[in-house]
Amino acid sequence: MRIAIYGRVSTDKQDTLNQLRQLREFASGQDWMVVGEFVDIGSGKSGDREKFKALFAAASRREFDLVLFWSLEPLAKSRQRGDLEAGTANFRIGLPRATPK
Repeated sequence: MRIAIYGRVSTDKQDTLNQLRQLREFASGQDWMVVGEFVDIGSGKSGDREKFKALFAAASRREFDLVLFWSLEPLAKSRQRGDLEAGTANFRIGLPRATPK
């Protein structure tokens, strides 16, 4: 399965290294291939998250089969504000329980 990873931190004084490491390890444990990583740094309040938008653009081109989020906060906030592009209505968003093999 082709996987994309999304990580985000609120300030430039933080980093996503731990998030990305954990997500890569989880994907590897599932025998999934990471084909893209999307990382935003900065507050999610403005809704101007360049890589988050790029993630959904790549999804619309079917560049991967599944997205791993370290935290679902970015997705939840976007859905509440309604700022996901209309084209994402074609995607199924689920919250499967992920248990490593």
